[in-house]
Amino acid sequence: SCQGWPPAVSSDGCTDGHVVDDTLATSSVESTSPLVSVIVLTYNHEPFVGEALQSILQQRLDAAMEVIIADDASTDGTRSVIGQVATAVPRVQLLSTPVNLGAQRNLRRALSVATGRYVAMLEGDDYWSDPDKIRLQAALLDNDPTLSASGHLTNELWMLTDGTSMSNGKLERG
Repeated sequence: SCQGWPPAVSSDGCTDGHVVDDTLATSSVESTSPLVSVIVLTYNHEPFVGEALQSILQQRLDAAMEVIIADDASTDGTRSVIGQVATAVPRVQLLSTPVNLGAQRNLRRALSVATGRYVAMLEGDDYWSDPDKIRLQAALLDNDPTLSASGHLTNELWMLTDGTSMSNGKLERG
């Protein structure tokens, strides 16, 4: 397997052009299979990815969780921020690639290494505001075998350059 930080292109066993950083992958690894695999897709998310990873750290889950960060050949400081924060995240894997794969291929390679019973998605430029999100959604799925997915409501806020804002699709003058 491939090693090194930041990840470099290697041909020694890495498949689909991605690099797995074993240094991060083996830090604080638990011996049980994870209940949840959190997949974080990143591409040039330097200003945001630290907050995304912090929101994962704040999750209150009484079960094993793995974090798979799939960076799609970021050209900014995304991988540097990931390296600073990810060492505090138990059971983390960084998938890196020398060429941009696009969102679908990046997601497929992340899903191919996920081992959790459930998969939670978090984009690298987003964050979770509820520290019980994963616990509540996993409990919901555990308690109702007729369910195959769980989601949540979101609040959208866009600040526009003219000083106006949009909240949940409605223009607000302020």
